Amino acid sequence: KKINKYDINLIKDSVYKLISISADDDNLYTATGFVFKNRSDKSFIITNAHFCKTTDGVFLMQNSEDYLDGSAIVAEVEYTVEEKDLCIASTDVMTEPLKLSFENVKFSEELKSIGAPEGNYPMFVNLHFSTYVPSGIVTDYFSGVKFNRQPFFVSGLIEQGQSGSPVLNKNNEVVGIIFAK
Repeated sequence: KKINKYDINLIKDSVYKLISISADDDNLYTATGFVFKNRSDKSFIITNAHFCKTTDGVFLMQNSEDYLDGSAIVAEVEYTVEEKDLCIASTDVMTEPLKLSFENVKFSEELKSIGAPEGNYPMFVNLHFSTYVPSGIVTDYFSGVKFNRQPFFVSGLIEQGQSGSPVLNKNNEVVGIIFAK
């Protein structure tokens, strides 16, 4: 189910399809990332460390306008935290950051996301908060990943390429980041 056009316009310019051609295996990898902060003359993008591992320290980004006209922006990996599967990159192209929420997500809360499943961008989906992830599941399936906040499951369409997609609440604030389908 698509998000209505009003909501799309509030977030689409800050969310990017990320593209990398791995030097190790010459494969094309895609993910999603979003601007979460601006400082000086840079925009900072957050995505997943498992995507940044496919890069040689730089990757290409496309927002919805770039995707339509075939252009791209270069981003440089600044910092990676593999234990939390997070990566921060920067670009000289200034984009409005998405607002972050530090409130806990509530059961059955309606959420939404925008991403690049299988490289198709942009795909907007409605999600629902399902439950918090029991700590044993996190350590069983994602060994070594440690979180400051308890991870949660969402129900909805999540596919490869949506890693790094923002999970947004009804106020278009980021409440989470997709890191596994």
